[in-house]
Amino acid sequence: FSDDDEELETEQEKKLRLAKKYLAEIEKQEKERLEVEELDRSVLSHRLRNELLEQSGQLQKKVADKASYRPLVTESQLWTTDHLGNMYCTTMVSSSRVLLNNAWRMFGLRAGCTRTGAKLHQVPGAKKAATSDQEIPLAHTGHVLALAVSSDGSFLASGCQNKVVFIWNPATMNRLHTFQGHRGSVTGLAFRLGSHQLFSCSTDRSVKIWNLDEMAYVETLPHLFLPPNLSLVLESSVRQCCNNLECYRVKCDRIENGHCKHISRCSVDCVSMINEQHFISGADDGSLCLWTAMKKKPTCTVHQAHGARDGSPLWLTALAALRCTDLVASGSSNGEVKLWSCGDDCKRLTEVISIPLEGFVNELVFSNSGQLLVAAVGQEHRLGRWWNLRKAKNCVTILPLKISDRPVAALADASAKPVLKGKVR
Repeated sequence: FSDDDEELETEQEKKLRLAKKYLAEIEKQEKERLEVEELDRSVLSHRLRNELLEQSGQLQKKVADKASYRPLVTESQLWTTDHLGNMYCTTMVSSSRVLLNNAWRMFGLRAGCTRTGAKLHQVPGAKKAATSDQEIPLAHTGHVLALAVSSDGSFLASGCQNKVVFIWNPATMNRLHTFQGHRGSVTGLAFRLGSHQLFSCSTDRSVKIWNLDEMAYVETLPHLFLPPNLSLVLESSVRQCCNNLECYRVKCDRIENGHCKHISRCSVDCVSMINEQHFISGADDGSLCLWTAMKKKPTCTVHQAHGARDGSPLWLTALAALRCTDLVASGSSNGEVKLWSCGDDCKRLTEVISIPLEGFVNELVFSNSGQLLVAAVGQEHRLGRWWNLRKAKNCVTILPLKISDRPVAALADASAKPVLKGKVR
């Protein structure tokens, strides 16, 4: 309005004009506020949805193409002077800073820091085995073949050749309970995600379920529990469990009624769960297979994934999958650890990184963040003395990875000492 128009308008018209202008300003401000609130609600809803899907194992992240290997200035190896024997297994707590491994000669357990190499805890083994089934052992009296940590870091389980499963407090390494009942060596342990239910498998061809909240035995799943089209002999390594027991080391024993879609004449030595619907397996014919829980044959197979020696394919000895991502790691005895991408739909396997590592890779474990890959390396295979690689070191090797633009945990702290400099003694 011009000055002349203001002079001509009545008092009532002026009030009406100012009221409309005020309402228009309020409406504009409210629209801007609602847009911001709607955006905030959308971002929050998206984040909560992703967190829920991630916790339930249904969110698949793409990290394989963003991953790279960044070696430390010095070798990132952690070992002790008395590790004269083979390194069988290793695991990590959820903080990605504490490493739990077994000292072969002492039948014991040790905990070390992945940043400094400093010894945190040590549990020596016992020299004498229990003389009867009623006598409860207080420590391992045989080679420790399997380790597992619950998803909340409350319990550490360890199994050995003497048919016993020990439960420990990972923070203090105090023994909490001893489970007996297997009739053969305990070769695999796994916790159900988000719970304190423990699965253990043994050379007695059975899987036992334990409840750690009550420290009680639940039930035994014999090999006859498995699907009727194949009789599967449980021999080793349960890696991870979710809503059901999907991952075991199995061997094809016999085929019934001709319903088997995938016939394997080899021993499947290692498995690892990618997400709720997909898992990966490695066999002693060198084949790396990608599976879906809904099909009886692999969706993708890489033959002789780690090459051959003297015309014979090299066994796949260790597998690890970064949960709910497309990143998978495999190990053998050809002097390298390979990282693979399983694609968006988990239907193909593509090698993305090769990391030099001499010796038998007997165990691979990703940290929760994916920034560390820990390998238990030995001169001999985990379950037998078929070969001996004299040039290899019996040690635990920490392989730092970088995903996208995030710094590697082992390199982020400039004041941290190289792991090699801080030997566990």
